[in-house]
Amino acid sequence: MRLALVSISILTVFSASTLLSAADAGATPGANDAATLAAGSAVSATMASKGNVRYGPSLNAKVACMLEAGAPVEIIGTAHGVADWYTIRFPREGRAWIHDKVVEPIDGGKRWRVKVDKSRARDDSTLKSQIVAELQLGEVIEDKGPAIGQWHPVYIPNAVAYVKKSLLKLPDSTALEQQSGRASDAERLWQIAQGSYADGLKKVQADAHAAVAIDWKPLLAQLDQVVNDHASVDVRMSAKRIRDSVAKVATAADQVVAASGKPVTKEALPLPPGLELPKPADVATGTAAAPEKLAASGAFAAQGFVNQAPDNLAAFGVTQVLVDGSGNLVALLKEKAGASVQLSEFYWRWVGVRGERSAVDGAPAPVITVEDVALPR
Repeated sequence: MRLALVSISILTVFSASTLLSAADAGATPGANDAATLAAGSAVSATMASKGNVRYGPSLNAKVACMLEAGAPVEIIGTAHGVADWYTIRFPREGRAWIHDKVVEPIDGGKRWRVKVDKSRARDDSTLKSQIVAELQLGEVIEDKGPAIGQWHPVYIPNAVAYVKKSLLKLPDSTALEQQSGRASDAERLWQIAQGSYADGLKKVQADAHAAVAIDWKPLLAQLDQVVNDHASVDVRMSAKRIRDSVAKVATAADQVVAASGKPVTKEALPLPPGLELPKPADVATGTAAAPEKLAASGAFAAQGFVNQAPDNLAAFGVTQVLVDGSGNLVALLKEKAGASVQLSEFYWRWVGVRGERSAVDGAPAPVITVEDVALPR
């Protein structure tokens, strides 16, 4: 009778959608989670001298704020290969701007909750200003008033800024190397964990009782490391949301095993055809294959920094280009007629562009007719 009751309990847990769907997995958790995850694997440093923090890794990028000598900063890493610039957590002294129509006040107006998914924060209080970050539905940001019209100055915990290396008093190189290694390991584990999670989710959707046949511990360990060490706040938040969900399922499955009085193996409940669960050895050694990248519908035609096209490219009908971290030309960009894309909003932001890619006689790089621009997470 006890086993039957626990089995009914586990079915109730799963029927309440304890395991997230693929779409829910990327949703942002609450504000407390965001604050908890803000530190991540950043390396602490200080400003060596008074200097500007900017919205992009270039002296041409707009200034976000000025920090005094000795001010603390949190280094996330190099700016996509730009050797003399570092990406840092957006300083509390800085501010971005968000429009009133995409947020709602909480805590008496001291903070704002995003009510429109993929809302864009900008570096000034106009729609033509450049984009600083894309915010997710439910994300909470701090008000830094006063407002200008319907635009509110805010502090965004998961935004980033850039500072020139010469302005920083850096820790020893070992700390930065360890940070880079942890971040690389966390990214690899994030790819593995997403594949493991998708397999487990399919199995449980096919038969809720099959959850007791899955060893959830390797997946939980992977997600813990991602939460602790991944360089992206968005990834850490997504990983924590999945981890909390999986932990509830693992606890319920353990209750079933305990009530049965004997261990339950995956052979006791066969997997659906074509599915294989991750082996603990694969997780430990990192030999598990990462899931296949997104299909063409989700892939980018190119990635890089958006910049203004030099005059010698005017003959190709482009006003913006995509460059890599060293300033090398990656692609020429055209805005597709009818598409709601303003490339000038993304100057000195690392973006992914989607659209038709073609070769043009005499052009020094492919020409992309841009349909969409995204800030990769």
